[in-house]
Amino acid sequence: MSMARLSGIGSPRAGLPAIAWARPDHVFHTRADHGYGIRAMGIFPDGMGGVAPFDNRTSLREEVDQTSAFGHVNLSLSRRAMATAGIRINQETRRTDNFADNNGFVSDLAGDQTFDQLIPSVSLSYSLTGTTSVGASYARGYQAGGMSFAAFLGQANAYDEEYTNNYEVFVRHRTNDGRLTLNANVFSIDWYDQQVPFTPDFGIPQFDIFVANVGESTVRGVEVESEYYFTRNLELFASVGLVDSQFQSFNLDGVDLSGMSFPRSPDWNASIGLGWHADGGWFAYGTYGYTGSSYPDLAAPGLTTMSARNVLGVRGGYRFKGCAIYAWGTNLLDSDYEIGLFDGRLFGIPEAYGRVSEPRVVGLGIEYSW
Repeated sequence: MSMARLSGIGSPRAGLPAIAWARPDHVFHTRADHGYGIRAMGIFPDGMGGVAPFDNRTSLREEVDQTSAFGHVNLSLSRRAMATAGIRINQETRRTDNFADNNGFVSDLAGDQTFDQLIPSVSLSYSLTGTTSVGASYARGYQAGGMSFAAFLGQANAYDEEYTNNYEVFVRHRTNDGRLTLNANVFSIDWYDQQVPFTPDFGIPQFDIFVANVGESTVRGVEVESEYYFTRNLELFASVGLVDSQFQSFNLDGVDLSGMSFPRSPDWNASIGLGWHADGGWFAYGTYGYTGSSYPDLAAPGLTTMSARNVLGVRGGYRFKGCAIYAWGTNLLDSDYEIGLFDGRLFGIPEAYGRVSEPRVVGLGIEYSW
């Protein structure tokens, strides 16, 4: 909901900051109702070389009501300096109703939780020249808690809110002719009660998922991205990021995981690409990306380590009157890499199992928009 904007408030005395404008940005309320269910019968490995029958019926339903109000004010500190401060008031209520029948063992689990939070943010920017600016920002991050549900185990587990303190220092540069754009960020996140999904003991990965709250964790990193136009029709773009994530204080089921990196959090990410389009409608784009190794399973980080990946994709064709005809290719280097790995020891498998990447694929496509 957009509110009226207050412009040019007051006539500040010399040396005092001017309020360029202040505005309540939005007030909204949302309601969501979602759920899922599983009905399964058959046999299952018992972990001892045999099988056991199972008859499983589970369902999860959750209602979420969220009310939020956000507003911010811009302060012109000088001709070169600008500050922005904002605040968000948020209330979220979650109601869950879980049912499970595992081989005759019935669980009927329900919960009702309300979370209230005040979320501030502030930033400062300074123009060094007409093309280059620097700045810093702070923002409070927040996510409500809730109820996680292990579908096959028929168990529910409540988890708490998570909070972050996000700090960032940035540089923005754009040449006068607009050919070169360069953005760089150095960031730090202090995470409290971080919500981390995991598979509980005797649970089935991807189906039995609980959420644990980490006592304290941190993320430190740097990101650089750039665009350069050789001509109006030919563009080079690139980005690189280095991230160091770490659990500072985390005990899960009696196991101390402090010092480990986050699941699915590679250290390095990089990409580079080239894009060309002709005035007559021809176009071609290509992107190469690199992602470092990571692990998905908290209980078996070494066993489920996923290798680094190198991926090249291209697309080129002709656009006319809302229509595009093109050829495309994905994973043109035909790289083999893991998309997801899981600990197979629960099923008597000594190694990890999971999904691997698609092979090299090429094809033709057509799009029409109106």
